[in-house]
Amino acid sequence: MMAWAFTVAILFSVVAVAVSLSIPLRPDSGTFVSTVGNNGTTMFLPLFFNNHHRHKDDSYPRRHLQNGSTPNARMPLHDDLLLNGYYTTRLWIGTPPQRFALIVDTGSTVTYVPCSTCEQCGKHQVFLYLPVF
Repeated sequence: MMAWAFTVAILFSVVAVAVSLSIPLRPDSGTFVSTVGNNGTTMFLPLFFNNHHRHKDDSYPRRHLQNGSTPNARMPLHDDLLLNGYYTTRLWIGTPPQRFALIVDTGSTVTYVPCSTCEQCGKHQVFLYLPVF
């Protein structure tokens, strides 16, 4: 019984830390866009955890990002992993920009953005993703 209570306490601690993190998007290299088949292009933006509670005087990384030639973004997490089973972040895509709630899936390198006519966003029971390559 004590081991179970300890496990639950550790789980809640880990979730509390995860909720307090944001995910900056930083490319590993200068190559972001690569062609997928003959249909178009896909942008690859690897996700890296970043603790936004770090020391506020650490200005070097911010200066480095401003002067860097590679695009970066810091994106906060939303929703609740325990209640919903996933985290989301907000993403603007297109011209004019359209806002999407992107599911952050740390167990996969593939994600999807629903079409603008989706009426069931956030209510799906089974997520089907059938990429066309």
